Amino acid sequence: MSTYGRSTATDPYPGPTAAGTEAPALELRHVHKRYAGGVDALVGIDVRVCAGEQVAVVGPSGSGKSTMLHVIQQFFLLDSLNALENVGLGLLYQDVGARERQTHAALALERVGLAGRMAHRPSELSGGERQRVAIARAIIGGPHVLFADEPTGNLDSHTGAQILDLLQELGREAVTLIVITHDLQIARRLPRQITMRDGQVASEEVAR
Repeated sequence: MSTYGRSTATDPYPGPTAAGTEAPALELRHVHKRYAGGVDALVGIDVRVCAGEQVAVVGPSGSGKSTMLHVIQQFFLLDSLNALENVGLGLLYQDVGARERQTHAALALERVGLAGRMAHRPSELSGGERQRVAIARAIIGGPHVLFADEPTGNLDSHTGAQILDLLQELGREAVTLIVITHDLQIARRLPRQITMRDGQVASEEVAR
């Protein structure tokens, strides 16, 4: 597999785009990706996302939308740990003490509506609850950019709407939100949509 091009969050950009002229939180310039056998997954991608933007990357399966951001969101929850321990695990590698990890993890789980499920292990949680545990773990470190790849996949419509509401709430708090989806209804809830097709950006739309 090979990738070439540039990805940066600090370099100046040579001109305005639909996202504006602010300093980017994420920028891809002329990015190509080719898999073994000569299959081009990305062909000359140029994308600029500014801080605080809420962006949907939309397209059918195989369009290159997930490959573009090198993100495949999985739960990666450890069955041997309960929800509270799973959420706090990321802070362990930041040298945060056990009591402080527990406090931060509990607050994050309360925020995603799982105050009463902290002691439950992943096998005891529904798909939507596991998704919310994963979101709590993602936000506990105060990220500047939050990626969500098909965040409502395999969820019923009510739970999916709750997950998207939560992600958009985070976006309103100046977290840059990038949602990868094949669902046009979900994409239209976000102010900016980037449509992918055949490994390229086919179109962009910005709500006015």
